[in-house]
Formats: sequence, structure tokens, C-alpha cells
Amino acid sequence: MKRAYESLVKKEGLKASTFDSTIITVTDLYIRFLPHSKEEMNLLLDDPTLELFDFPLDHEIIEEGVYYHDPTIPFDAITWLYTSVKVNDILPEVEKKILEECFIPDEETKTRDPKLYSFLSRLEIESFKITGNLDDDFQFNESKAKPSGIIKVNNTQSNIPEGLRKAKVRVHNFVKWDSKFTNLDGSYQMSKKFLTNVHYAVIYENETGFKIWGNYAFLLPATYNLGWHSNSGKSITFHTNSVAWLWSTVNNASHIYREILCPQLGVSPPPRPIYVFGLFVPMGILGRAVRQWQDKFQ
Repeated sequence: MKRAYESLVKKEGLKASTFDSTIITVTDLYIRFLPHSKEEMNLLLDDPTLELFDFPLDHEIIEEGVYYHDPTIPFDAITWLYTSVKVNDILPEVEKKILEECFIPDEETKTRDPKLYSFLSRLEIESFKITGNLDDDFQFNESKAKPSGIIKVNNTQSNIPEGLRKAKVRVHNFVKWDSKFTNLDGSYQMSKKFLTNVHYAVIYENETGFKIWGNYAFLLPATYNLGWHSNSGKSITFHTNSVAWLWSTVNNASHIYREILCPQLGVSPPPRPIYVFGLFVPMGILGRAVRQWQDKFQ
């Protein structure tokens, strides 16, 4: 960001006194964790301030898919987990390494100082340019966007797509990230605004309190990477040719059973989490839930 500041001042012929370089301060830390046990993993998972990535945030994931495993870590061991946190956040006692000190401009700056906000937006774009992380056809527009969209899964009984219920959608552009849960129709909208394309992923962690395990057995919630798309949003429907269809179907069946059928039938919901590993799903109760839902409401 300091290099981008110097480049931008030189390009635009700005005087140093216009916006002093001291506006660039450490606001966030880009870090990685290496948990060595399930107990340490739980310390990370139970921390509501952490959004864990199983790949480096400066690592380009181009295609849709399931997960990345650090090649320096044995495949049967827990991989490094990456995230960015506020500089003063208190972090769990798990092996960690600070990779970079970061400056992420505050969105509230737009209200406090519109001129500074405009400069910081140009600064952000300049930082992408000088590091080779901006498409040649990018057209700069200071109006940032909150990514939004609709995530659906095809119901093979009715052959009608249904919204992915209360699952997490996550976006990031390098160390800046945001996440939100879908509503019952599968719609979502982020709180943070982004200037450029962002990377999208669906995290099978349900807002009502259960997780679907997939990528790393019983260590991390199943995650499906959607790739890089417009900062305005990404919508998709999962079909049976994708493992995301399996996880999405189990997510919806679990939500329907726990939140609708259990209260209607007067029974206690099954314990969480819901386990999914590879292509094996212990449907049991979930299968009955789907059939009961279809019989009653379809």
C-alpha cells in the first residue's frame, strides 16, 4: 500500500501534504494457523471472529471445486488455515504466524471524509495494478458494490430448483473478506463493499447451528469454491453432477427436519453436527424428513 501511495502521488501529481502517507496504518493482520489436534481446531472453529480459509488468500483458486491442501503438509494432516483479523483481536492459543501487516480502508471514511475516501479507493486500485492483480480491461468506478445473489439446489423429486437454506456464502479479495447466511430462498447480500471482482465460496455451516462436514472429515465444514466473479454478485444452481448438490440437499433436508418437521411432529431435533464425508451420507432421519416434507407439502 505504501508503494501504491508513492506510485499514485507520482501519477496524479499530488503534493505530499494533500494526504500524508501516515494515513496508511496497520489495521489488520494476515495470519495463518496450524492446529495440531481436534481440540485446537475446535478453538478456532468456536471463535466467532474468525473466518478460516483452507488456502492462502493470495493464492488464486481459478476453478470451482472442493478444497486446497498445502503441499508442504502431509495429506493426512491438518493443513494451514488462513485469515485476516483486526490488529487488536485476541486470538486462540494455537500455533500461528503473521504473514503480513495490512491496511484495509474503513468504509466509514466515505461519510467522514469523501475526498479521502475517493483517494483511498484509487489507492486500492493502484495497489492491485502494481502487483499485477488487476485485469487489463478493468474500468475504475469509485462506486463499490455489496456482492449479492441467489444460491439454489435442484430438487430431483420435483425437478424445481429450491433456495439453499441458511447456509453461509463467503467472499474475499486477498485479505479483505465478508460472509453472510442465505435466507430461506437462497438469497444473500454482503455488508462490506468491494471495488473489484471477488472470490465466492459456499460454506456448509448453517445459521441455525449445525455444520456439514466434508472436505476434512470431522475437522472443517464442507466448502465449495465458486471462483472469481463480479463484485456485484454471483448466483448458481447446483445439480447432481456436483458434490455441492449433495451437501446442499443434506443442508436443506436437515434444516427442514430440524426447524419445521420436529416442531410439527413434537419430537426433539437430532444432535448436531450432521456428518457428510466423501459421497457417503448417513441419510436415515434425513431421508425420512425429505419424504415426509414431500408428502405433506408437495
